[in-house]
Amino acid sequence: MKHRKAGNPVYRALMLSLLLIPVILSTAGCGEDQVQLTLEDISEPIDLAKLQQYLPGTWEGSFKMAGGEYTVRFSLHENEDGTFIGAFSVPQQTQALFIFDEIEIDEHGEITFRASSIQAGYTATLRAVQDSQQITLSGTWQQNGTQAYLTMEPRQIEHLTRIMRPQDPVPPLPYREEEVQFYSPKDDILLAGTFTYPEDNGPFPTVILLSGSGSSNRNEEIFGHRPFLVLADYLTRNGIAVLRYDDRGVGESEGDALTATSRDLSIDGEAALDYLLSRPDIASDIIGIIGHSEGGLIGPMIADRREEIKFLVLLAGPGIRGDQVLLSQTEAILEAHRLPSSLIETTLSTNKAIYDLLLEEDDDQAIIDEVYRVMRSVGVPEDQIEKQISSIMLPWFRFFVRYDPGNVLSRTVIPVLALNGSLDLQIIAEENIPSIREHLESADNQYVTTKIYQGLNHLFQPAETGMVDEYGTTQITIAPQVLDDVTQWILAVTEGYERLSDTSRR
Repeated sequence: MKHRKAGNPVYRALMLSLLLIPVILSTAGCGEDQVQLTLEDISEPIDLAKLQQYLPGTWEGSFKMAGGEYTVRFSLHENEDGTFIGAFSVPQQTQALFIFDEIEIDEHGEITFRASSIQAGYTATLRAVQDSQQITLSGTWQQNGTQAYLTMEPRQIEHLTRIMRPQDPVPPLPYREEEVQFYSPKDDILLAGTFTYPEDNGPFPTVILLSGSGSSNRNEEIFGHRPFLVLADYLTRNGIAVLRYDDRGVGESEGDALTATSRDLSIDGEAALDYLLSRPDIASDIIGIIGHSEGGLIGPMIADRREEIKFLVLLAGPGIRGDQVLLSQTEAILEAHRLPSSLIETTLSTNKAIYDLLLEEDDDQAIIDEVYRVMRSVGVPEDQIEKQISSIMLPWFRFFVRYDPGNVLSRTVIPVLALNGSLDLQIIAEENIPSIREHLESADNQYVTTKIYQGLNHLFQPAETGMVDEYGTTQITIAPQVLDDVTQWILAVTEGYERLSDTSRR
């Protein structure tokens, strides 16, 4: 029996490069003779047929991770068709409420909860403690590449609430909003999204929003923030129509992200373009793309193939090859954590050896054998090596390591706005912004604007360190200056295209 709400999201996370960090940190200082007795040792699984009886309701438990203890609360409900939906919160991390984009139950009664918005998941079994009436969910909590044992018990929790961020739009909205669907020819899947457009008659200049790494919903929801909702709202209030959509395998979109590379995702984005071109109420000659993070890599791919794309906005987009992005990212994050230089050096050299292998080798078994050898040489346990290999061998990861966005950027001649934050630890501004500009100028592109905002992180939020744990604690979703700069730049670009169009008609 299988219950699911959406397809399998890929846990690529924003911190793509922390390949070995969780392994090294979680094994440091642990003795081999330590034994932990858990409720699982004194309980037995509940019959699969009784899950509908016990699973709905509110649950609470705690887990230990990264030196701290965290409480997690679930609210689970059964749909009429027998599937489950749910929400959860982790109060010590953020007061935000998160939605599970998948709840799956296999034939053995193992339940998998996935929440791509914070790169978290929980794999558990519903169990009954022997000789008592106690019911538990017992299993493993995973978040950003680390994991911890978590047992949850039923609790009488009055309600879980989603906090409203100050920039979240509040109805009534001064524009129109439409739920849309369109097919992607890659794997013939149906994608779902939201199209917002001004209330006056079109045609309107329009942008497609492309999300960052990791499977995201149409709002690019992360740590209680919804950046694409805020961005779409701001743009549409200023006369720009916006199409944003759920990534394949997330929300209302079909497909399996586990098998998709960035190039495959660019075909999904191209399908979004084709949908827009079918609408009479948009200006088909003034369509652009705004891509965040990986979306800033995918956008130029689409523009390289389709002349209908007239401008690009790259928000923390990469300008250097994937393996270099990952290594720079790893070094910046480890240094921000003030970890010992010896650990940083070991992690970087080990990861580089693996990336070099992926650059040079195509044979799967040869890659697996060498990864085992490299990881064993630095003391990584066998079970952890297997988990790392599962990530390394994903089509997405292997493609990203090899992909150099400079090849496409050096052919791009349409207007480009490339922005980044000085505290971005995922896409390092000082490396990527100059590289983007250099490649665009090599194409003799005369319409290049770049900017690095002081004190902003990867999500363009005001930050102190740029580390991920700040994402949920700040109330700002996107710095207002960024919203205004993007909007004014697009309006200026589209006005230029409109003048050209008027001239051609005379």
